Amino acid sequence: MPSRKRPGRRPLRESDAREIKDRLLRHTQRWRSRNEWAKGLDLSPSTVTGWFAKTPRAPDPFHLLRMARKRRLSPNWLLLGEGPELLGPEASRAGLESELQRWIRAELESRRQALPDEIETIVPTGAELLRRILDVYDTKLEVHRKLKKVFKEPNRSVLEEMLLEAFAKFPSRLSLADAL
Repeated sequence: MPSRKRPGRRPLRESDAREIKDRLLRHTQRWRSRNEWAKGLDLSPSTVTGWFAKTPRAPDPFHLLRMARKRRLSPNWLLLGEGPELLGPEASRAGLESELQRWIRAELESRRQALPDEIETIVPTGAELLRRILDVYDTKLEVHRKLKKVFKEPNRSVLEEMLLEAFAKFPSRLSLADAL
């Protein structure tokens, strides 16, 4: 009886697997580690190890769908590098920046806290506003992680030092509650 090839899953070209790996690397940089990223997807770290190898294997369809659903990743972006990375409403960064700046100006005008020419002078660009907001959240995340570490291993002097450091990073109008 002649041998026939069985239908089934064909391997991707190595160049396609590398491109998927590069997109996954870009996406996983938002997490502290790939292990943490994998656990957030309910995957074992050993499952994803091959996706990041020197000669990578591409994730199977089941795992691609899981990433798409749990991380809101676009399957088109993951597989082909086309379209936006995340699923959901698209908002361009420039549109977000200008909307944020416009909103702050309108708030200040409505509260009559500043004259229009003062507002023009004191309100930073939308990009700067967004950067400052992200800096606050980066600091909050850093403080949160340090607190988790301290409470696993309580040490009063470390906690006091950490709180003083947190206060130094925040503008004087923010309280410790804002930092946490």
